[in-house]
Amino acid sequence: MKKYFLTGLATLLPLAVTLYVISFAVNFLTRPFVDIVTTLLSKLPMTSSGLLSSHQVIHNASQVLILIALFLVVLFVGMFARWLLFDSLIKLGDRILHKIPLFNKVYKPTKEIIRTLFA
Repeated sequence: MKKYFLTGLATLLPLAVTLYVISFAVNFLTRPFVDIVTTLLSKLPMTSSGLLSSHQVIHNASQVLILIALFLVVLFVGMFARWLLFDSLIKLGDRILHKIPLFNKVYKPTKEIIRTLFA
């Protein structure tokens, strides 16, 4: 019985951790904007009666819209950086951050981890 429990735990734990991390990331990214978007969505005529009448549905729809908007903003910033040679400004900022004593202790390892993950 102990082996079955441990096998079940080993099977379900990664799924639970993944769902928790995704939920945390979505809430972290949408929390600053959710009240504004929820207010705007609740003023639409289709939300007063009909498809999107529930508060929870409006809240979830606003989170989806915020995530789409954040994705588009990140995409636009990436295109802007690529097209306008923003790389030189990033290198300048990188050199400045490497010279600041407290920042370089955090910035260098973080940059290396991100570079390793996306390489």
